[in-house]
Amino acid sequence: MRFLKTAIVGLLCWTVTGNAIRTIDGDSFVAQLEVWVQLYSVETIRVVGARMPEMKGPDRGAALAAKEFTDAWLKKGPFQVWACKRDAFGQLLGVVTREDSTLADELRKLFTEGGYGGRSRTSAPR
Repeated sequence: MRFLKTAIVGLLCWTVTGNAIRTIDGDSFVAQLEVWVQLYSVETIRVVGARMPEMKGPDRGAALAAKEFTDAWLKKGPFQVWACKRDAFGQLLGVVTREDSTLADELRKLFTEGGYGGRSRTSAPR
């Protein structure tokens, strides 16, 4: 049964190449995803594995730093998004990667090594 569940989840997940359109905050952005050859979809992506402080929350400085970092990381060029499902708000929950780097790992480094005292919200994505 576990194998069947894993196989079904594997069939329902996909990896696509994306280009950023707009950064919403440190852990979400809008991207144009190439879902087939020359066929694109514009989606809002929530980065799996990195819950950053909210823009309207008490850690506004940390939230702005996370947003600026995410924006700069995304602007470096195309990236891959591996996604299986959407959250309650309709956003794709995606693992965002480029070469050997994931956006979530880089954000966690920013918050543990960048002087923000580890104030990222590390619980599971919404």
